[in-house]
Amino acid sequence: ISSTFDHFTSRFEENKGNKDSLVTIIDRAYAETDAYLRKNNRSMAAALALTGAVIKVQYISLQAMKAETMSDKNRQVFENIYKQKLYLDNLINLMEELKSDKDCAKLLSDLQSQKKVFDSIRTLEDLTSENLTKMADAVAATRSAIVG
Repeated sequence: ISSTFDHFTSRFEENKGNKDSLVTIIDRAYAETDAYLRKNNRSMAAALALTGAVIKVQYISLQAMKAETMSDKNRQVFENIYKQKLYLDNLINLMEELKSDKDCAKLLSDLQSQKKVFDSIRTLEDLTSENLTKMADAVAATRSAIVG
């Protein structure tokens, strides 16, 4: 796993000013990590890595955009943030399957709390600075529970 992320380190540095590229690079790094874990029969580790990756992408994108207003220039980023609601639903479903593990049960609870905030965003146009900040705070709480 370490070698997968080492491979992407230089790309992170090269694209640190391009938020869209960073999200794409993070997604690619996750996909390679997930493929490795699944290939080696480490499904629980893959599920936790997936959850961590999605939370990290949410954290980075919301922190970067919470003070922004949607415009033609950044509309795609806002659409991607809005779509994070779907990823969150998928993570909750995944953790439901793994909730017999106490760490997964705790993570499930944290994700469900985050979902309450995300569910208050009904349309793309609801992604105001105030709502983005609420979402960012919810993701930060989940992230803090994961990283300690």
